[in-house]
Amino acid sequence: MHPLRQRFGRALRLGLVGGGPEPWIGPVHRGAAEMDGWFRCTAGVFSSDAARSRSAGAQLGFDA
Repeated sequence: MHPLRQRFGRALRLGLVGGGPEPWIGPVHRGAAEMDGWFRCTAGVFSSDAARSRSAGAQLGFDA
């Protein structure tokens, strides 16, 4: 096991900036980050407008 993974004992948590549900690049980056199981996207800011960001996060399965 990689020393960093062994040290934390879990996937490292990522926060995303941008990449909401509309742009095609968001799912690409989230999928690539989580593909090997070393990272898990757990938070994000998906818009400069707070309400739209919360709505986008909910659409993507993030906790409010």
